[in-house]
Formats: sequence, structure tokens, C-alpha cells
Amino acid sequence: ELILREDITTAAQEHAMSVKQAGANLISIINDILDLSKIESGKLELVETEYALASLLNDVISIIKMRVAEKPILFVTNIDSRLPAHLIGDEARTRQVLLNILSNAAKYTHGGYILFKASGVKSENGEITLTFTVSDTGIGIRTEDMAYLFDNFTQFDTQANHSIEGTGLGLPITRNLVQLMGGDIVAESAYGSGSTFTATIVSKFHSDKPLAKVEEAGNKRVLICESRKIYADSILYSLDNLGVYGKLADTTQDFTEAISKEEFQFIFVSALFFDEVSAFVSERGLPVTLVLLTEYGSSLVRQGLRMIATPVHTISIANILNGKEDGRYHKKSTLGLHYTIPESRLLIVDDISTNLRVGRGLLAPFGALIDTCLTGRESIELVQKNDYDIVFMDHMMPEMDGIEATEAIRALDGEKYQRLPIIALTANALTGMR
Repeated sequence: ELILREDITTAAQEHAMSVKQAGANLISIINDILDLSKIESGKLELVETEYALASLLNDVISIIKMRVAEKPILFVTNIDSRLPAHLIGDEARTRQVLLNILSNAAKYTHGGYILFKASGVKSENGEITLTFTVSDTGIGIRTEDMAYLFDNFTQFDTQANHSIEGTGLGLPITRNLVQLMGGDIVAESAYGSGSTFTATIVSKFHSDKPLAKVEEAGNKRVLICESRKIYADSILYSLDNLGVYGKLADTTQDFTEAISKEEFQFIFVSALFFDEVSAFVSERGLPVTLVLLTEYGSSLVRQGLRMIATPVHTISIANILNGKEDGRYHKKSTLGLHYTIPESRLLIVDDISTNLRVGRGLLAPFGALIDTCLTGRESIELVQKNDYDIVFMDHMMPEMDGIEATEAIRALDGEKYQRLPIIALTANALTGMR
């Protein structure tokens, strides 16, 4: 990552990208083997916390969107807006389940579409059975292989799939995880035509606050200018699910007929129709809001224009219609930084010098003054000597670990030591390092 941020030749950049991808593949293999070992020894435990479902779904959709960007695949989502906004469960494992199923679809689908659905059924005891369905038009699975689909280290049709990397552990681990979370996973497939995987998970929830809701939904009307049926159907589903009227125009003639007969507050328009629709609206001074449906990595951007990146789903639609997230394009730096913090001072504490170099390199573009140290005891001295805005504290260190160092800092005389944000560098230590 640090090499890729330098001004290097194209060849060097390609080599660095290869190293980065190889590293990611190795980490994935190691994590799969570690998970399998925990499952087989009965030591895999769930860590239940309250989490925002919208954040998890957005993460998963963004990752898969990038993975299929270079393929002729339409990635479509149908997410039920009535799902609870906050769930109580193992967020990391739920994300792992969804990424495993969707990544499989992305690997074995070379054209057509991938459809991701999320819905749920609530029970009276404060639980909800979540159902996640992933359908694709991929290569499918032979009938004789279906019985072994969830066996460890099993990959099928190796002659046809010899170029596809994998350990054969993703689906077995997924099955164990969903069963541990009170659910199950089933698969249907037609060889050569595609597959459908359906996973269920049982979660708890405190509030009925929905995942997405449109304010004054009955007063908002949307015209959709989109020629691809599967995308159009997905947007219509999402609008109907949100209680918003939607009408489809899949040709420019349908658009002009619809806009002349009905009033709309929003027009969702694909790049194919954008120029014509934009000109029509501008010439007639129509009081509507144009929203461009953009593809991942698209070069079609217009200053000040509202946009939704496909796959469009209920969360992004609700944000646009509520005006809470306008999706306006603004120019970003090459590193994609939204802001810099030149007035800030940060401290990174880690007993491994390589980690300190990497941490400093990753944070450097933000423009902050960065100090580093190798021990918990030294971090206490530096905190007393300098005014830090954030301390990144390693959890496991010899002599004095991150929790002990944090406790010592909190015990110092002065309110600033109580208010100083101290961020754990190990996710499992977050609770202990408050």
C-alpha cells in the first residue's frame, strides 16, 4: 500500500499491485484454515454486539461491486427497508457469511447478473430470522456434486475452474457459522445456468426503527429512465418497498410521454438517457431533481449533480429522497481523501517497529504530526509531555500492555487524560481499552 502511494513507474505499480493481491489471498487462506480449526475444535465463539445493519450491508455491497467491476455482470440488490436498523449479533461473522456467498457468485459468474436479496421475519420474542439470498447466472453446479457442496477442501469441475483461486473452505465455514447463529444455508443450481444460495440467521433487536424510511413518502413520485430490466425492476421494488410511487420509462419516447402526463419530483436516469433527459428538463424548466445512476468507476461525473452508484437499493434511495445524503460529486485527491488534519498531533504505540513505519506511512497523507514509540511506559511519558488528539495503542506488548498503559493514562491528574481518545490496534481489545 505504501509503495502504491509513491510516484513510481507503471511496471513497478503493477508489481506492487500483484504483491498486494497475493498478500490478500494468503491472508484469506490463513483465516479460512484458522476458522476451520476453531470449528473442528469447538472453540469458535460468537461475539454479540449491537450494530448498524445499513453499515454492514453497504460494506458488503461496496466490496462485491469492486470485484465484479471488470466483468460484464449486473450486480443488483433488493433489500427490505422494514428490516430493523440495529441488530444484536456477531457483526463480523455475519459480514463473513455474506462475503463468502457473494464472493463465490462473483468468482463463478462471467456474465449476466448477480442478485442479492435481504429480508426478515420478526418473532414475538424480540428476534428476527434474516434471510439472505444470492442468485447468479454463473456456471452452476452439477447434480452429482450438490451432495458434497459443503464438504471441507472440496472444489468441483476443476478442469473448467482451474484458473479460479480458492481453498474449498468458504462454503463449509459459512454453513457452520449460520448454524451457530441459529440458521442454515441451502443451495439450488442448474449446471450451466446459475445457482441460488439462501442463508438464514437469527438475530435479536431492540427497536422497530426500520432500516430505511422516506419522509412523506406518499407525496414523492419518481420517474425511472433505465433500459436494463433487472436494474429497473430492482429500483421499482425498492420504491414500492419504501411506499414511494415509481414509474418506469425504458425509452426516451416513454420518458417524454410520462413527463407530459404526470408530475414527478425526482427522475432517476441512467447514463444512456442522461443527455437527452437533462436537456429536456432544462429547456422546459421542469421543477424536478435529476439523479444520475452511475456505474462503479464511471468517468461520467457532473459538478453539483446528484448521483447514486449502482446497485441502487432502499438505503441509498431513501437518503436521496430525504435529502440527507445528496450524492453530489466533488473532486477528490488521488488518494481519495475527504479531509486533512494538519493541526492535529497523533501518537502510535506498538512494540513492532515495522508496524510503526506502516502506521506512519498510512496516516502521513492526512498531514498530521505523528509521533511513535515502542512501549506502553514510553507512551505515558509522551502523553504527559505533548498534547495529542488521538493515541493509537497496541493491545499486546511486553512489560506493560495496551490496557495497562491506558489505565495509567486515565489515572493521571487532569481532565484531558480522561477525554483523550485512545484507539485499540486490536479489535478484540476495544472493550477493555475504554
